Amino acid sequence: MCAKLSSLLNTPTEVEAKPFREPVFLLGLMRSGTTLLMNTLSEHPQLLKVGFELNKVWTEIGGAPCSVNCELRTAGDLKQEYANNMTAYFQSYIEDSKSFKRHLARWSAKRYYGSGGIFYDWEQVHPMNKSPHLSNKVSYVNAMFPKSKFVTLVRSLEGQVASMKMHFMSYQKDGDWTFYLPKEQGSCWTNYQGEVPKEIPKDRLFPGNFELLAEAWLRLNKLMLTQLQEVSKAQRLVLTYEQLVENQSDSLSRIFDFLELDSKHQGKVQQICQKKRKVQNTTTSGNPLEKWKKYLTQEEQNILESFRERNKEQIAEIEQLLAQL
Repeated sequence: MCAKLSSLLNTPTEVEAKPFREPVFLLGLMRSGTTLLMNTLSEHPQLLKVGFELNKVWTEIGGAPCSVNCELRTAGDLKQEYANNMTAYFQSYIEDSKSFKRHLARWSAKRYYGSGGIFYDWEQVHPMNKSPHLSNKVSYVNAMFPKSKFVTLVRSLEGQVASMKMHFMSYQKDGDWTFYLPKEQGSCWTNYQGEVPKEIPKDRLFPGNFELLAEAWLRLNKLMLTQLQEVSKAQRLVLTYEQLVENQSDSLSRIFDFLELDSKHQGKVQQICQKKRKVQNTTTSGNPLEKWKKYLTQEEQNILESFRERNKEQIAEIEQLLAQL
């Protein structure tokens, strides 16, 4: 009876199963070039940009705080419901992205920004998520999606700190935001708009304590790269921001080789790699490799120089991890 009714209503008793290809995650601290990389890679027919950063999604259904608070999460924190939620979200996003409305939105974005994809190979598409707030959650994400791939960018201390300074200052000016770096070694920045709670120590706030920007760079890069060591070599690729900027073609070729996408799209890969791109920055203008000298005062440069000297062993560890990865 149920089978006849399903047939009459043209509603199958079993919904067609659809494959779910492993996600690609773009990692790197804020202001490390992940947005540039995401918009570039999403021009490939198999790499679908899923939202912008999904901070709210990861926070609300993924068990990974990425919004106001950005807290450490490891494989031991993962619950099956969070993996189910995020898998379902990626699957739904892919299906929704096939609609004319989404197609039109992609066309509009490409026309406005000059990058990003419009047409996709839906049978082989990989969801691609870029989020700096997953940089202290690598082992958590890897446990959730054990076959996923991670492309990671690391930017120089001076370059990243200068860009973060300008980024935070613009938010402070336009929206009265203040940024708190907890002492806990796994934590990233916490954001406060308006009045900061009285119990928050003032020496852990920016604007205010400039050296916190360097402390965050050291803490989060070391944590991210250490956790990446736990990921299989076949799943991880680490580049520096400077490599991407100085030699985009070779860097992009390395990334596409690593991702092992269908060879039938090789022509598109060559087109993406050979395209001349202007490296844009949302807060500052100028040479991305040199402008930190312009946006840091002499006093701030002296603070960074002193920070380097006092933390030279830990910075050497980061350089060693980069070489190993």
